[in-house]
Amino acid sequence: MKNLRILFTLCLVIFISGFLVQLPIAQAAPATAGSITQYPLPNYPSQPFGIALGPDKNLWFAEVFTNSIGRITPQGVITEFPLPTANSMPYTIVSGPDGNLWFTEWRGHNIGRITPEGIITEFPIPTPAA
Repeated sequence: MKNLRILFTLCLVIFISGFLVQLPIAQAAPATAGSITQYPLPNYPSQPFGIALGPDKNLWFAEVFTNSIGRITPQGVITEFPLPTANSMPYTIVSGPDGNLWFTEWRGHNIGRITPEGIITEFPIPTPAA
């Protein structure tokens, strides 16, 4: 019985593989010319990590080594918001369903929230050294 199940599974895999090989593959659209604009960050070494589109249509990012959260407008205006916990090393940031941005603090052992106006609240993680 075990051999029959193995044989059936093998036949099924071969059948599906043969079917998939015959499916047409979509052609990628040709690349279009574009441009890249770089904006230097005000403080070195900021080491930006994680980037998220905020509810205000600006891009937000964590600046690991300057201990701040950054915001850049579509016009390239950069604002940095220092974190209350020293050397917390913010690492990732996401836009939340509550209209705020949420981030992790690698060394600060906090979850942080920043409003589009730049008000920061930190929530300690209950597990020490988490």
